[in-house]
Formats: sequence, C-alpha cells, structure tokens
Amino acid sequence: MKLNQIPRNSSGSFSAIYLLRNMINRKIYVGRAKNFHKRMSAYKNCKAHCLIQKALIKYGVNNFEVTILEQDVP
Repeated sequence: MKLNQIPRNSSGSFSAIYLLRNMINRKIYVGRAKNFHKRMSAYKNCKAHCLIQKALIKYGVNNFEVTILEQDVP
C-alpha cells in the first residue's frame, strides 16, 4: 500500500517490521516500530528519521509504498 493510504487514526496499534520503498529510485528502508500507525503518521508529517524525511520531501509521499513484513513483533 502507498504511504499516503494508511489511515491517520487507525484503531488498534501493533508493532511491526516494515519495508518502505521509494517507487522512483527503488531504494528501500527496513524499519521496526512499536506502534506502526504512529510511525507512519510521523513519516507523513515529516517528523521522523532525517534521511527518510529528506526523501519524502524530494520525491513526495505519493511515491512511497509500505509493506508489513511481520506484525506483532516482540
């Protein structure tokens, strides 16, 4: 799913290992979050990891897709 398609106020938080892919240059980032929806919201609002923030500004949120690799990780 695209990063901008994740609901902002999704009920039920979960931990996850996820893959964030830039659909223009095909670069990927694998991350882990205790609260997946909170992390994705931080990415969309550019309040997260500096390199990802720069890429989101340069390429636009619409050009990133997210894949959940594993859910409810300890």
